[in-house]
Amino acid sequence: MRPIQDSQQKRAEARPILRGIGFLVVAVGSFLLLNGVYTGAQKYRRLGHWLPVDATVLESRFVHEPSGRVTDNYRASFTFQYDFGGRKLVSSAQNDHTGSYGSEVADWIRYQRGSRQRIRCNPAQPTEITVDDLNARSFREPMKLLGWGASLILIGFLLKTIS
Repeated sequence: MRPIQDSQQKRAEARPILRGIGFLVVAVGSFLLLNGVYTGAQKYRRLGHWLPVDATVLESRFVHEPSGRVTDNYRASFTFQYDFGGRKLVSSAQNDHTGSYGSEVADWIRYQRGSRQRIRCNPAQPTEITVDDLNARSFREPMKLLGWGASLILIGFLLKTIS
């Protein structure tokens, strides 16, 4: 009977520690979740005010941005020519986030020199442009934060309840 009592005593001693860890994980998850909502809402608001414009790709580049010893990230940079307000403008845009996944690189490959693409232009500053649009692809980063936040909140609540 002694080993059962020892394990129950150790479990009772571990409960406050697990609750504390659970609380900390819930707090971090909440921060990530709120950050995802905030960045997504800011981006949605900005893109909603910017006007869609058809543009011709003059140049596309993929810049290697090392991220530690294991991961290789790339950032896409594009130069476009487009008409706005009766004027021909040339501006560059850089992707908001770096990518290392095949799906992200495949999205960027469609921006080949000479291709016609839809971009968004800031009406107050027409040389300020973005390749982002009101679609799920453009909101990858906020959705990643939402996913991580929700997952950590769930794990934190599980840690708090099992103790």
